[in-house]
Amino acid sequence: MATTQVSNAAADKGLPLGMDASMVDEYAAQSKLLQEFVKIPSVGKAWIFNSKNENTSRAMVSFSQSDLLANKMRKFLLNSHISKGEKLLLVRNAEDDSPTKLEVWGPCQLENEIHIPKSVHESLYTDGWFEGISWNQEETFVAYIAEEPPQPKPVFNDYGYKKDGSSEKDCKSWKGQGDWEENWGETYSKKRIPALFVVNTSSGEVRSVKGIPRSLSVGQVIWAPSSSYCLIFVAWSSDNGFQETPRKLGIKYCYNRPCALYAAPDPFREEPEKSSTYCEVSRVSPQDSDYSWNVLALDKNNILAVSSGLITLPQIYYGLEVSQTGRQWEWQEVLTPFPKPSDKISSIVAEHKFGILKIPISNPSDKLANGFGEEALQSLPGNAGSQDVNDVLTALDFVVKKGLIDPSNVAVVGGSHGGFLTTHLIGQAPDTFVAAAARNPVCNLSLMVGTTDIPDWCFVEVYGKEGKQYYSESPSVDDLVQFHQKSPISHISKVKTPTLFLLGAQDLRVPVSNGLQYARALKERGIESKLIVFPEDIHGIDKNDVTSPSFQWSPFPIEMSGVSVIMPSPSGSKLLVVRNGEKGSPTKLEIVDQSHVEKNIHVGQSIHGPLYSDEWFQGISWNQEETLIAYIAEAPPQPKPAFNDSGYEKEGPSEKDFNCWRGKEIGKRTGVKDTPKRADPSLFVLNIASGEVRAAQGIPRSLSVGQVVWAPSSSKGCQKYLVFVGWLEHNGFQNTARKLGLKYCSNRPCALYAIPSPFEALGENTLVSDGKSDSVVIAQNLTASISSAFFPRFSRDGKLLAFLSAKCAVDSGAHNATDSLYKINWPSEWNMNEQVPVVMCPEDGSFPGIYCSSMLYDPWLSDGYTMILTSAWRSTEVIISVDVLSGKITRITPKDSYYSWAALAIDVENILAVSSSPIDPLQIMYGCQVTPEDGACRWTWDEVASPLTTASNSVKSLLSHHSVRILEVPVDNPSADLCDGGKLPFQAIFVPYKDSSHRKQLTCPMQDVQDCLTALDHVIKEELIDASRVAVVGISHGGFLTAHLIGQAPDRFVVAAARNPVCNLALMVGTTDTPDWCYMVACGTEAKQYASESPSPDHLRLFYQKSPVAHISKVKAPLLMLLGGSDLRVPASNGLQYARALRERGGKVKIMMFPEDIHEINLPQSDFESFLNIGVWFKMHME
Repeated sequence: MATTQVSNAAADKGLPLGMDASMVDEYAAQSKLLQEFVKIPSVGKAWIFNSKNENTSRAMVSFSQSDLLANKMRKFLLNSHISKGEKLLLVRNAEDDSPTKLEVWGPCQLENEIHIPKSVHESLYTDGWFEGISWNQEETFVAYIAEEPPQPKPVFNDYGYKKDGSSEKDCKSWKGQGDWEENWGETYSKKRIPALFVVNTSSGEVRSVKGIPRSLSVGQVIWAPSSSYCLIFVAWSSDNGFQETPRKLGIKYCYNRPCALYAAPDPFREEPEKSSTYCEVSRVSPQDSDYSWNVLALDKNNILAVSSGLITLPQIYYGLEVSQTGRQWEWQEVLTPFPKPSDKISSIVAEHKFGILKIPISNPSDKLANGFGEEALQSLPGNAGSQDVNDVLTALDFVVKKGLIDPSNVAVVGGSHGGFLTTHLIGQAPDTFVAAAARNPVCNLSLMVGTTDIPDWCFVEVYGKEGKQYYSESPSVDDLVQFHQKSPISHISKVKTPTLFLLGAQDLRVPVSNGLQYARALKERGIESKLIVFPEDIHGIDKNDVTSPSFQWSPFPIEMSGVSVIMPSPSGSKLLVVRNGEKGSPTKLEIVDQSHVEKNIHVGQSIHGPLYSDEWFQGISWNQEETLIAYIAEAPPQPKPAFNDSGYEKEGPSEKDFNCWRGKEIGKRTGVKDTPKRADPSLFVLNIASGEVRAAQGIPRSLSVGQVVWAPSSSKGCQKYLVFVGWLEHNGFQNTARKLGLKYCSNRPCALYAIPSPFEALGENTLVSDGKSDSVVIAQNLTASISSAFFPRFSRDGKLLAFLSAKCAVDSGAHNATDSLYKINWPSEWNMNEQVPVVMCPEDGSFPGIYCSSMLYDPWLSDGYTMILTSAWRSTEVIISVDVLSGKITRITPKDSYYSWAALAIDVENILAVSSSPIDPLQIMYGCQVTPEDGACRWTWDEVASPLTTASNSVKSLLSHHSVRILEVPVDNPSADLCDGGKLPFQAIFVPYKDSSHRKQLTCPMQDVQDCLTALDHVIKEELIDASRVAVVGISHGGFLTAHLIGQAPDRFVVAAARNPVCNLALMVGTTDTPDWCYMVACGTEAKQYASESPSPDHLRLFYQKSPVAHISKVKAPLLMLLGGSDLRVPASNGLQYARALRERGGKVKIMMFPEDIHEINLPQSDFESFLNIGVWFKMHME
């Protein structure tokens, strides 16, 4: 019972991809146990140094331990007093263009620090193959292997190739990318030429070893005895491709790459002498040991080693030679302070036994080798997939016959060639294994040969020793057929075993495509399989698993009662809490420190009214020093005329005079339809220390301000500047003074302005209490050459000011259009450049242009020039990055996702975001940049567990029965009047909803009447819906379309609902806050020249003809009308007139009025009732 409860609880929180509730408890238990194993350290290297009196030695051992939370291996050094070590070389390879650092340490101090620039060499090799670092006997020189410095790149300018190159400050030229060079494949994708260098540890001078051809890659260097003064190293020729062509075939794990030992003179000394030695080989680890042994270091004639077995933990041993022949060794266990395994692991290990079995081969083939060793090894090529498979099955039969295992419960796992065997086994012996797992397996040699760094291996696996002579970069058709027949994929039709695939996305040895193809083919055949791809891992999958970010949520939410706005300071150490006053009470500003309220400031109505908290005018900005706060608030009201029984009172009444009354103020609005009581947004600055509030000076009263930000304090001399957006109220018809509706209307002219802080510019400590008084200071228009500028954001270094412009909308009159992005080099003469222009007709799938309705307060990544924006991308919203310097746009959310995404905040170079879809509740996501070895940066997204995103079981159950698709709807017979973009297929989001009879209905967002009907025809043709059961619903312009559709296509829809719909443009034009929109809908691009506050009879006739009311006589569908009583955008009169006219004609209509709601109908109760009634209305009329 307890287990069931735990599983259900886990299910409620949302399970990871590919996991069901039955796996949760087992997953938790196994992961906890695995963490215990991960804590066991692994021994790396060791060094032993002899003492001068030769009586004692001192050892230095390196070991590493996994740190799962940090996703890295932590490395440690351990000393033991059995040897001396006078000096230590510490290498710090640079990760960027900074120099490599070599530190030479003495017993207690840093003796020398050597910085080696990229022009000398790049990073030192630290792999297990090319790596070679060797001190000479006198400890005065160190030889090592490092990447050769990059070759010079050609330089070009407007005249072509520049022979003399260019200086670093030459901005009118660019460098070519140089020639492409081969690399050594897996693990070495960023390395090209390993070269040999020697450093003088005293002087710090570095010299390369001369005389080594560039076609040789060197490694494993050691110093010869001091008498010979020479260096011995291994070298591999790059000419080991097909027919000895220049190709560096993959070298890791590949011992078949030709190489040789070379000797070269020490570049600091003379030519060395030559010598040769002869050695005898004997086994020194115990003959009867089942353990594996590895040498760590030599202590004179003794050995420091590490041993381990399959079920034993690593243990360090010290080997003593006990006979002069060197054939008898005594091994003593060395006690170390390494962390001990937990009791649980020790107990588990103690329960297992380990032995090496000798398995007889029944009926051996004549083609098999006579024994083991090199002869048996050489017999495997050409017989892969048969001989090795039979060996495994023979071993399995043997242990089953011995009664050591249960034959009905056998699993198989393997990596690389072991994965090749694993997938062969489940295909050739399909009834043998109940489960399988394969890490980076070879599944299809015909696919692998063209993608791997070791194509020659594919030929050898298939043809045996003769494979080398058949090897070619372009395999023949016969070769490809042979590859397929020798591959596991040739047996895939027989596979029955559920299989887990673990693939490294950066694998060059067996590229990820191999495992993906096989896994997809299994799924295609209905076989259970699961894929896990590790984005940053190579063939070994040797990085720690990428862990999701750890978010520690508060156990209880804190209700912010009465709070209008909060804004943290740049450092996060302080918080501004705004409590807007109601009914004439003062506005309260609280400065909250990390543990207490530091300052409480009450601002009376005579200074300013409430702060703006909408998403458009709102602007609250801390200065960098966190001493001043700029914000937008309602200007103080102008005095109202006072009257009494005798008439007008010139001197005005006192507050206690009850025998008079005040007149009403002159009607004015901001144009923001959900703030009809706001009229005059103004700019103020608060001094936190003194609590003083001052209004910004020099801003004309005709300018409505918003979106204020502080300019960097270092800019424009010593003055502190404020940058803000200003909208002129003269944007009515014929430039008359009218504040047209602003919300959702990006076609309102605006500009960026700069003005000094009122605490510096005035020079007098005078409190400005009249809102906007005359001043010698004049706000400077920064963007006078364009008609729109908003969302100003300074880069972190203060050198760039980026902002968006809706000039396309302003100039055309369209209420929403594509934005462009500009930058100003601040403050150098405020030069303005367009970095991302308007996209007029995007190609299919490409960047469609910027469509931003909001922007983060701090949208910059850590590089200082990359902005993160949320923008519409066809049918969804996505997150994009913008290189402000080059204008390059990158979509960083998944390209194949039908979710909509929005950025929430930037975490240095990572992103906190939210995603959702029509059938998926919002989910918080954490995005991290990943830069694989190929240098192509991409983003990975981890789901963040949050109490905000949980859904009830009933909601999850309901949503689980639905799916969502984005359809590409072709435009049939497009009109010649359409632009090129209008003729392209458009997208529609399709969500099949199932009723009790499991018949489908359609709800689709529509762009115009014809597009909607085309989309409807498309889904009917695709048999996605029942054409006799189609409903339609829309809001605002969607309501306009809804009313049009039921009038123009009366037989297509069985029921309809409309929220605040546009039904009659002729009525709306005189009542709305956006009369210009009525002209745009009716007159198109010529609207601006015809627009007038008093439409002509011809225009009224045109408005009526373009309205749904013109088709009302044909309507048959029952209509639910939902209206907001305080709607300024589409006043309720529009919907009421249409509903009454429909009822007058005998139509079935229901009206719901929400008196306090604006255009959105967004009060919680109203929104709830609205959609509840839509659902009931649809269900009633669909049955």
